[in-house]
Amino acid sequence: MENKVKLSEPFMYAIAKMNPTLEYIYNHPKQTKRIIGISYEQLIKLIENAQKIEAEVRYRKAICEKRLIKAGGGRKKILSSES
Repeated sequence: MENKVKLSEPFMYAIAKMNPTLEYIYNHPKQTKRIIGISYEQLIKLIENAQKIEAEVRYRKAICEKRLIKAGGGRKKILSSES
């Protein structure tokens, strides 16, 4: 059985770490409506939207975070072989 929904790379990566129920739904997309009450396409959109919201929350949290060493700071790499 071939999936008709195009899955994004982050979602494909998440499949490797999913729980057994989500793995079953991915392997049997026609059973999605029976198991959770929404279609497979709706589930994919829901997961993608949740990933976008999570990324935005992480970004906002990172902006507010006070860092002791600024991003990109710290010791510089030695590029020459003179030392």
